[in-house]
Amino acid sequence: MLKIRIKEFIGFNPIVAIVGAIRMWRTTRAYCEDPISSTPEELTIAVLVAPWMGTNVHWYSLTMGLLLARRGGCSVELIVDDLPMGNSPLRHFFTVALINWVVKQVRHRHRIIRLSEFKSSIPISEAAAIRIKTHAQLNAVWLLRGETLVDGRARYEATIESQLNASYAAIDKLLKVSNYQVALIPGGIWGSSGAWVELSRKYDIRTTTFDSGGCGSLMLAVDGIASQQSDLPCAFDLVRNSERWSDWRPTVVEMASAEISLRKDGTDTFSSQVIGSASKVKMVALDSPVLIALNSSWDSAALGLHQVFKNSTEWLIYTTRYLLDNTSAHIIVRQHPAERLEMGRTTDDYNKVLEDNFGSHPRLHFISAWDEVNSYDLLSSVSAVVAYTTTLGIEAAAFGKFVVTESNSYYADLGFIKKANTMEQYEELLYEAAANRQSVSEAIKESALCCYYLTQCCGWIFTHFNPEGYQDYSELQLSEIEKFDEVKMVLEAIVTNTPFSFLRHLNHVNERPTQVATD
Repeated sequence: MLKIRIKEFIGFNPIVAIVGAIRMWRTTRAYCEDPISSTPEELTIAVLVAPWMGTNVHWYSLTMGLLLARRGGCSVELIVDDLPMGNSPLRHFFTVALINWVVKQVRHRHRIIRLSEFKSSIPISEAAAIRIKTHAQLNAVWLLRGETLVDGRARYEATIESQLNASYAAIDKLLKVSNYQVALIPGGIWGSSGAWVELSRKYDIRTTTFDSGGCGSLMLAVDGIASQQSDLPCAFDLVRNSERWSDWRPTVVEMASAEISLRKDGTDTFSSQVIGSASKVKMVALDSPVLIALNSSWDSAALGLHQVFKNSTEWLIYTTRYLLDNTSAHIIVRQHPAERLEMGRTTDDYNKVLEDNFGSHPRLHFISAWDEVNSYDLLSSVSAVVAYTTTLGIEAAAFGKFVVTESNSYYADLGFIKKANTMEQYEELLYEAAANRQSVSEAIKESALCCYYLTQCCGWIFTHFNPEGYQDYSELQLSEIEKFDEVKMVLEAIVTNTPFSFLRHLNHVNERPTQVATD
């Protein structure tokens, strides 16, 4: 009860934070007592340790850095991002104080840099100011769990934009004089992490990011943003275009098909469907409708990837209006099923958005996340799918459906869906989708199935050592954590610049990795 009262009064629980810091202090103390790896250092890796919305992500970053150092082959430097960020300054500075207390123990083994040491008075460029404003807007969408909630949005965006101006200049100044080959960054969207990713790329520093995938899982991108699966195209190329593809194909098809069956039945790890396929609930019979498959607009996986539109609300309204005004097709708008779960809940009311713009249009049908409708049953009845970044876009292509997108999602350029880069191209593709004249070849289906396999069967990393699992992994010694097969592959992926999904694939087909680094 006391802990709850304290948290309600100051916005976070300092007792829990202190206990977590003590655990990490013990880990770093034990680390400093172990022998130093004698492996020649070929990489210099910057590990960003930053407060993260009251979670233990900063301890995860630090632990990852220590594991990389123990593995050998790299020099690890720790960057403490201590500049103000977010709308809870007391929690931020309290967390920074705990981080400084803990990392002080490893100062004899690792260079420790505090971002505040690189504060700059040089004004940022006009182009940088525009990008910072975009970062602030994405932060607001993430925090408010949606695009349409007005209350507090302008105030929060202004706060973050001001903070990002200071952080951006300091990050730029630091990276300009650094010799890092790799930067290990949490997230890649929230807080200043988006600026870290952008500026690391500016100075040709490979950006490796991690994120929580939920359900005790880790997401990792060795080059790009983990939640957006940025290194999937590289893994896809390594598998699909390999001379070993004919040998690997049976395993890929079998595992992908098995996972799809679990998804259809609603018995997969993430319980993605509210009801199993071929249920007793009957869909309204429509003549070759077009399915618009939505994402949770605030999810990091869907932030900042629009090519033609400003945001998902604009995309939904324009797409629906074009199809209603220029075709005779019925339109089904499917809210992402994960939004019925707390972890995926949004503040956007898509049904209201459609009603406000189109009223009760007889050709427009909305299916909410709570409706007892299976997405795979929908796929069997539609002529085409319009997707943003949802996995359903991959599955639809694997099922032989014509898929249209205007996004820069990880699968948009892999050849099995149609991507528009301009409004004119987008309208043409929408018209083709509604006309139902496009056929999907077996080769296209197979490519989509391979992509699905790499994301759903190889990309999720289920391990005790995950960003949400601090309570569990902090009880273990580093020597115990590094023995987990998943952790070994994570560290190998980071150091060798090899997508984790490809290493997992090699594990599935019982082959040892070769020199596949993408540098």
